[in-house]
Amino acid sequence: MRALLALAALSLLAPPSPPPPITASGGFFALSVADLSASAKWYTSAFDMTPAMHAPKQNGTEVMVLQGKGLTVELIHSDAAVPLASLGPKAKDAIAVYGFVKAGILVDDFKATVETLSEKGVTIAYGPFPERADQKANLIIQDNAGNLIQIIAR
Repeated sequence: MRALLALAALSLLAPPSPPPPITASGGFFALSVADLSASAKWYTSAFDMTPAMHAPKQNGTEVMVLQGKGLTVELIHSDAAVPLASLGPKAKDAIAVYGFVKAGILVDDFKATVETLSEKGVTIAYGPFPERADQKANLIIQDNAGNLIQIIAR
């Protein structure tokens, strides 16, 4: 008993372990969209999100933030934005332009997530890909505006 008390006392004196430098629980991404209402409707339906903030149009830009189940998505509509395809024939895919290509979401139950997205009619652009030694199970979906979102098993 004394040994247990001594160990407990020593553990109180020991400095706490530092937290890992980067930890995450949840996700966030922002997208420039052509139709704010249509995109808000798509994300609300696909990911069971609700509007958390809506900044009315000011200086040609309107913003809506949606939240749900640990995910936050910021949708931005700017009157000055142009579609990717307008950049020319080589820029028909985001991968052909330097910069953002896709967003990713880590999920605890990959199978249930895939089933739910399929039931909601969400377009699967690539996959699903099974778990392998060098990758987690994943798939890539496409939102209403063609943006790619990779769903990855945690």
